[in-house]
Amino acid sequence: MREVVRPAWLLLLLGTTLCFECCAAAGGPAGRRLAEAGPAAASAPGTADVIVVGAGLAGTAAARDLAKQGLQVILLEARSRVGGRTWTRELPAGGGKTVKVEMGAAWVHGLVNNPIVPLAKQAGVSLAAEITDYENNVLYLPDGREASGAQETRWEGLFSDFEDFVAGEQAANEESGRDPGIGALLSRFIAVEELTGLDRLALLSLANTNIEHEYAAPLAKLSLYYDSDTALDGDDKFVTGGYQRLAEFLARRLDVRLGHVVTSIDSSKPGSIAVAVQGKGTLTAQRVVVAVPLGVLQKGAIRFLPSGLAPANEAALGQLGMGLLNKLFLLFDRPWWTDVQTIEVWNRVSGRGSGAWQETFNLWPITGQPLLVAFNAAGYAEQLEKKSKQAVKDEYMALLRSSFGADAVPDPVSYDVTAWGSDPYAYGSYSYARAPLAGEEGYNRAHLDCAKPMAGGRIFFAGEHTRTDYPATAHGALLSGQKAARDLLKSLPGFATAAQGAGPCDMVEGFPAGSNATGCGGSGLRGRRRRLRFAARGR
Repeated sequence: MREVVRPAWLLLLLGTTLCFECCAAAGGPAGRRLAEAGPAAASAPGTADVIVVGAGLAGTAAARDLAKQGLQVILLEARSRVGGRTWTRELPAGGGKTVKVEMGAAWVHGLVNNPIVPLAKQAGVSLAAEITDYENNVLYLPDGREASGAQETRWEGLFSDFEDFVAGEQAANEESGRDPGIGALLSRFIAVEELTGLDRLALLSLANTNIEHEYAAPLAKLSLYYDSDTALDGDDKFVTGGYQRLAEFLARRLDVRLGHVVTSIDSSKPGSIAVAVQGKGTLTAQRVVVAVPLGVLQKGAIRFLPSGLAPANEAALGQLGMGLLNKLFLLFDRPWWTDVQTIEVWNRVSGRGSGAWQETFNLWPITGQPLLVAFNAAGYAEQLEKKSKQAVKDEYMALLRSSFGADAVPDPVSYDVTAWGSDPYAYGSYSYARAPLAGEEGYNRAHLDCAKPMAGGRIFFAGEHTRTDYPATAHGALLSGQKAARDLLKSLPGFATAAQGAGPCDMVEGFPAGSNATGCGGSGLRGRRRRLRFAARGR
């Protein structure tokens, strides 16, 4: 979702509530708290100016920005750690050593003007020395043989034709807003091209790795306008120093309360908002930022009182889906895959067209660790969550041994498996645009309405699902938290000037000025994140 600041973070992980040194002097109108102008005994442990629910990148970014303006902020997190869907674990490597694995976000996508880059530098979190080369891949056929160059060229041409077919349908249907969905278009394309046998399976494989893995959604549910997001310029790099440490860095000197499961948010009283915490009573604040994953809101895990979510917010939840992308980590004592030791991405064509085990990242050339990370998305990922971790591992080990030879593949030293769909504080990996949507305008409206303030401008929302430009990304989550903080400040007497002066990346010290409306100075151009060859971008 470890390297942690100690001893304070050690106490946090044990469930202790810590309030770090106040950072009110960092900004705000003379550090003035809202309690000075209103009823809220802000010195009470259960009372604050602002309560932020969720301590992922969105929540920690919002809380930090608000605290820098002199507001008293309480940051509530249901888990026993901060980070949310940035979660760094350590696998035993033998001899008392461990190797970091990223259970959630793992790459920085688009290195140019990406706020994660300066934040990582500021936090002392290292990135890989080299960019990830998705073109450095190999493709295996269902029988384990390597595909020929001619086969790859033909299949990549077919997928390019399909992308052009989708683009034509988007243009043709934009005005009417008709949305048949990507799955229906793929079936139509296969029928028109009369694809059968290996050609059909290869196209399904490309659609799985380039679309289902990228957007974590089954093609049958994905909107025709699924790719209306924006890609930052530049290449990608793997985070080697622990992605979760970014959220830990943002949470420093904040009043972070772990193990606090929020069950309801009651805005029925005009003077304060009551936040009920399971088994821990009720806290109050004048403003609340809800920075939990889309899946948590869709499950109704938090009740909004007195009358539920606002109609626009509720409708938006039904227009987006919570996707699923899971990983299997296999750590070996050595890189036994000598023939493909420097190949970063291993792809395979599933013999059943199910999307099973079609993409594996070899982290040996990236991190120097004999670690394989196998991905499954959408429907097949959902199937695997019904199995035990050992069963998932055994299934993939059987596949490796059938491809490389039983004697060539040793047992792993250790392994782990993610199951984000079963996680009660996420219910999935990241958001996607669900079919049908009313054109790109419908895409924009769904995301914007998820972020729409409610309760008279007293409850705000943040999270990757609230961004039209960078949904489903770590930088999108970070930017959403900063935007929620700015919007909240604008709602407070005396803080509007501070909000207007803050740019979307000002929270990250040293970030270049000139940020544009789409984020932190990226191209701002909408368009498909086109992937060449079989490898999709890692998550």
